[in-house]
Amino acid sequence: NDEALYEDEPRVRLFLSLAIGRTGGPQCYEPLKAALEGAKGVEEQSVYIRALGFLGDPKVVDVLLPMLEHTDTVLRHETVQALGFIGVEKSRSGLRTMLNDPEPNVRWDAAVALAKMEDMAAKPVLMELLDRDYYESFPDVRAEGRTRAMVTAARAAVLLNDPELNVKIKQLSESDPNIRVRGTALEIVKQHKLE
Repeated sequence: NDEALYEDEPRVRLFLSLAIGRTGGPQCYEPLKAALEGAKGVEEQSVYIRALGFLGDPKVVDVLLPMLEHTDTVLRHETVQALGFIGVEKSRSGLRTMLNDPEPNVRWDAAVALAKMEDMAAKPVLMELLDRDYYESFPDVRAEGRTRAMVTAARAAVLLNDPELNVKIKQLSESDPNIRVRGTALEIVKQHKLE
């Protein structure tokens, strides 16, 4: 009803921003940029960052790069993901810096973004992500989260066409205890003809 819509107007606006980011064109850049600049709080900012990333417009990078220095982990993480989605050269240096971020999720997504750009700086983080023992130092990461991280890392790692990473993917295809990780790795081995 109309009354509920007005009561929840900020949430509706955030939802619509994400939809605009997914479906909108270049004309949506200015309104989303203005919304980010006027956002109140991390939740709003993170939604507008994500929406700008969904646009995929390279001019968004200039707006997003300063957000990599934000003190809030959520905003840095959203920014890394948005820059990874856009994937342009201008973001390379900022993404490389994020490989040393204190927050693991930021580092991990920076590595994936850089791998999509075929940047070898991502290799050390991807090697960690492909090592099941690495996750022992993250007891809060559940089994499903580990699986998702390993699958994503394998799909990103193969883009670097690095012998060590390829061997690691092949090993996962042969012996990882998780069927989803093993299956994804096997699919990658076959598709990319890894030896």
